[in-house]
Amino acid sequence: LVFNEGYASTGDGARSAARTGAAGELITLEQQDRSLWDEAMIAEGRRLVETAQSYRRAIGECTNAVERAFLERRLAQVSGR
Repeated sequence: LVFNEGYASTGDGARSAARTGAAGELITLEQQDRSLWDEAMIAEGRRLVETAQSYRRAIGECTNAVERAFLERRLAQVSGR
């Protein structure tokens, strides 16, 4: 859930609604109400991780320098770098 945590700094994370209690106290992951998690955002994070993994595999198998450079740029875009 690397991508999920990436959203945490903006307060827009998939678990942001479950991270704090009514008085603003922090709620540990184990104690969070998972029904408050944003399932769509979690699904997006999973899709991004799967896409990045497929690019990484393709880069490892690529023998063409131009194709490899293209794949590396796409991986960087998907990874947010």
